[in-house]
Amino acid sequence: MAERSVQRAWGTWLVAVAIGGVVAVAAIVLARLHPSASVFWWDVSWTAAAIAALVATLAARSRALPRQRERWTLWTLATLSWLIALVEALPLMIAVMALTFAEFWDEAVTSPLPLLARISALMYPAVYVSAAVLTLQAMIGGALRRARTPGLGVVLAGIVAQAVAFIAWSQQLLEDRYVVGETLVDPLFTLGLLAIASGA
Repeated sequence: MAERSVQRAWGTWLVAVAIGGVVAVAAIVLARLHPSASVFWWDVSWTAAAIAALVATLAARSRALPRQRERWTLWTLATLSWLIALVEALPLMIAVMALTFAEFWDEAVTSPLPLLARISALMYPAVYVSAAVLTLQAMIGGALRRARTPGLGVVLAGIVAQAVAFIAWSQQLLEDRYVVGETLVDPLFTLGLLAIASGA
């Protein structure tokens, strides 16, 4: 029974590695087919391959003999270094979400809405503010720094408009005073989405 569960776990590791490999290779093909978006597809390829390597080295470390485990730990850390951009973005997302939650905490606690509706009202602005911050970060020093075009700026403006609209919507919703079409929130949603569409 224990051996069967170990084999099942090992099979899960192998499937994860295979999926990462397939995504990495597919991204290489897409980078060659779409040169205008090649930077994006190469980032996808490197990230997928790094995830596959990380999963594989973690799996090997878990099955290694004790005297070999230190070597596999070092190799795991080496593969993890490819994911630094993701590791850098994660604290930024957490910080943005924490600030957004803090901004609406009092309204969320006293809101007459059911718990799931309150959580939803908090998540939408957090997600869109995070998206705006991460897009700006990618344009300044990340994967999009070489791809700055007027269209990309318009997409960013649309994401920011969505974030502002969701912030206003969330406050109105938590205070149980949101009515469709009665404030600038609804046209701002439309303008933000149209900006994203036109920029893209």
